[in-house]
Amino acid sequence: MDHGDEVRLVTRLDHPPDRVWRAWTEPSWLCGWHAEDMQGELHAHGQATLKWPSLGAELSLAVQSHAPPGRLVLRAGPSGRPPQVLTIEIAAAGSASVMTVTHKGFTDDAAGRAEMAGTRAGWYVSSRVLEHYLDQFAGYDRACASALGPAACGLETIGPLITTGAGWARWLCEDEVALSGEGERFVVHTHDDLILSGHILAVRSPYQLALAIDEISGVIVLRGIQIDPLVTGACLLGIQAWSWQPDEAPLWPDLVDSLAGSLSRLTATASGGRSASA
Repeated sequence: MDHGDEVRLVTRLDHPPDRVWRAWTEPSWLCGWHAEDMQGELHAHGQATLKWPSLGAELSLAVQSHAPPGRLVLRAGPSGRPPQVLTIEIAAAGSASVMTVTHKGFTDDAAGRAEMAGTRAGWYVSSRVLEHYLDQFAGYDRACASALGPAACGLETIGPLITTGAGWARWLCEDEVALSGEGERFVVHTHDDLILSGHILAVRSPYQLALAIDEISGVIVLRGIQIDPLVTGACLLGIQAWSWQPDEAPLWPDLVDSLAGSLSRLTATASGGRSASA
């Protein structure tokens, strides 16, 4: 539940608090599900820079509170932006944990409210990815790849393209895919002649869809990002993919090679161009 200028997300994870804490604070584990790279340490009074080389992005953080395994408070000061504070609280629930993520620092205007909505969706999807990581791939290194580009449209156009089977048929594949709710399985034969199967990890239309992909022992995230919350006709579209076992996934190199073409088709479709199969 959100309050004022903050986004708050509560998630139950079937893992003890020390394991969830490790996923937030140990660099190799944090880079297994969140950042692609990290410099520094998230210990008491520490500082760290989280990096996403495949997206050309990074974020510097200062640790304001460090109380293992229950509470971590991080402060970021993005250039030209008010400071933002992220608080992670982890409480035991029997052999499981209840994780509360609170993200504060949004402006009290239309732009801030729009940013809050996107942030809420992002943390929801990230929590489901974290759960998948802890369930199956904790401690594994990731191979990451991304494609990112602008589209002349709004989120109301992007949402159906990335979160519905009918939308996929306009840019990703020839036939409509049966997409149900979270946890449901799917199979898709893409325009690049890849057969991908798995299940839906998380969906938050119109912002993001996360898919667990069996053939790469990894995840694909489709996302729409409004460049300026007050400008509805300009968005970024992104396709992120990663594998926790790339050497054992023969399809991984072909999937990486397909990302740019898939993004190009998605962008053209979202911007009003014709979808193409090649």
